[in-house]
Amino acid sequence: KAPTMLDESAGTEWRKELLSWIAQNAEAYNRARPIAEVALVYSNRTRNQTYGSSLETLVQTQHALDDAEIAYIVITEPNIERIHDFPYVIFPDVTYATDAVQTEVAKYQGKLLLIGDSLTRDAWDEKDLTPPVEAMSVREAVNAVSTLPINIKGAEGLFVELFKKGEVVQVRIFDPNLT
Repeated sequence: KAPTMLDESAGTEWRKELLSWIAQNAEAYNRARPIAEVALVYSNRTRNQTYGSSLETLVQTQHALDDAEIAYIVITEPNIERIHDFPYVIFPDVTYATDAVQTEVAKYQGKLLLIGDSLTRDAWDEKDLTPPVEAMSVREAVNAVSTLPINIKGAEGLFVELFKKGEVVQVRIFDPNLT
């Protein structure tokens, strides 16, 4: 039973039950990683430096990945080291690269996909950078991802999260309309 916040379902008893379940299943629940093979990098620095104009490319890329039924995870700059968990990393117009981003990109072994002006300026817009790979369009980046989509029939209106730990796949399904 999920909380509705309109009655007592989100009270102390429900919280005790939830926290007890999490404690009993912590290994499976907390150590699983998303099944998505694509990391999409969001840059707060670039958004601030471009007055938000870079967000258009991020949204276009998300829609293109959704249309292609390719699962993805959005990673932010404070968590940039997570790119190593994914075989594909897309930077959608992430123009300004912090030192941390540059360091992790240099170590990244997967398929790096840069869209637009990604990784062309340092974090403070003081010097040009040479991107490690050629930039491409949103369509080219999505087409470069060779992964199979996962379809779950009958999940309309539900939030479905897929996670994997080794060879075990975990499906989490949430109904936002539970009452």
